[in-house]
Amino acid sequence: MGVTKLPTTWAEFNAIAEKMKSAGITPVANGGLKWDDGMKWEIALCGINPDVYRKAVMELDDATLKGPEVLAAFRQLRKLGDWSDPGAAGQHYSTFMARYMKGEMGMLLMGGWAQGVFKNAGFKFSDYLIGPAPQDDGKTAFDLNSDEFIFWQKPQPEFQAGQKLLAKIVMAKDFGPMYSQITGSIPVRTDTDLTAEGFSDGQREAAKAMAEAVKSNRVVLSLAHNMAQTNQVTAAMIDVLTEFVHDNRIKPEEGQKRLADAVDNVR
Repeated sequence: MGVTKLPTTWAEFNAIAEKMKSAGITPVANGGLKWDDGMKWEIALCGINPDVYRKAVMELDDATLKGPEVLAAFRQLRKLGDWSDPGAAGQHYSTFMARYMKGEMGMLLMGGWAQGVFKNAGFKFSDYLIGPAPQDDGKTAFDLNSDEFIFWQKPQPEFQAGQKLLAKIVMAKDFGPMYSQITGSIPVRTDTDLTAEGFSDGQREAAKAMAEAVKSNRVVLSLAHNMAQTNQVTAAMIDVLTEFVHDNRIKPEEGQKRLADAVDNVR
């Protein structure tokens, strides 16, 4: 194929995908679980316009949900669905990793944790390219999904002590590097030395991108990973998105209408 760098816009992504398809390569290696389907759509929308993402997904603005950028995200999602394995529905993305690494599949839209899957499978950082998803305006944006611990308020002193101990452990300076070097994520502590051995260039780039996005107010929260909305709203939206991905009879315009209707029904 001769692809030596990642696409920076959706137009570049689509052009590469078409070349892969013509060469007999399945362009997209994603799976077909609900969160994976929803995440593809949110990555598309964030890459088209993160400000629109914030208004449509995080603020549930009706006019924005019915606007041209959300429709463009559905059109891009249709392409991603059509470029995936026809048997992806219900499959975890890691199901396709062996074929991806053999070169039978071309691109994967996934969080940094995929690096942990690759590492566990015996692959080296040099075996693949990793970087940000397409961003049409050329500016850094970050779609945030973060692991979280919630401690319920307990009256018993021993429970309170245990909660404080766990919080101290997970926020300790030496815990983040150990965890992130296994999983491929980036540490929650911003004072972590990412130049240390065991971190990838992808992790370093992601941490830098998040810091830049925070400064420019271009961080958005993930819908598929239950950060942007309540569970009820998230479930309604993801149901629409995953049905759209796996039923190509649904036109993008209809998918957008169903999404707006689903939000109206659970506001």
